Amino acid sequence: MKRPVVRLLAATLLAACAAFICGCDLQHRTLMTDIRDASWTHPVSLTFSNSDTVSLVDLHLLLRYDPRRAPSRLGLDIRTESADSLFCTEHIEAWLPRGGRSLSPLRDADIVWRTRARLHICGQYRITLTPATEAAGIAAAGIEIVAAD
Repeated sequence: MKRPVVRLLAATLLAACAAFICGCDLQHRTLMTDIRDASWTHPVSLTFSNSDTVSLVDLHLLLRYDPRRAPSRLGLDIRTESADSLFCTEHIEAWLPRGGRSLSPLRDADIVWRTRARLHICGQYRITLTPATEAAGIAAAGIEIVAAD
């Protein structure tokens, strides 16, 4: 009688752990795209698949730029479209730091855009980044999705 109860408890615990792991499969994700023009004027889109509808995430805007040519402040419109075609557009002002010493002529900016967000729908998400004005000196743009603390 004792052995079937132990097996049942072990099977239940294993199933609960598997369900938790499948529901919370967030991985650190970084999506970047090159800006091929001398100045950034057109929207760029980044697409990723989401299967974690439980975890809270922080969304960061990533910019690689040439501090000699890029503006010190960059206005961006960020449009997020979920798998069910709902979308949200928001405007942010990104401050691009100057100074510092580096062997590379390019610098990276990591700007926190959203904290403790939940991507509550499974499927493809598309994030479109559009500069509000022409922006010279931007070499690449992207987003980073990390688990919230």
